[in-house]
Amino acid sequence: MKTNVTVTLNDYEMKKLKLVAEMNGKNVSAVAKLGVQLYLDRFIDFVLDEFEEEQERSSIVH
Repeated sequence: MKTNVTVTLNDYEMKKLKLVAEMNGKNVSAVAKLGVQLYLDRFIDFVLDEFEEEQERSSIVH
């Protein structure tokens, strides 16, 4: 599945992103895409962990 994501960066974040891209010989879009993918992976793991903990708490109460 493919989706479009819009990310808004402040000037400082954009400068860091450009620097990382330049240091690694990549374009800004490629680095941003990797960053978003990594963030989403971590976010999904966090949400799943929270969901599991909530289920455990609910099963203890009931």
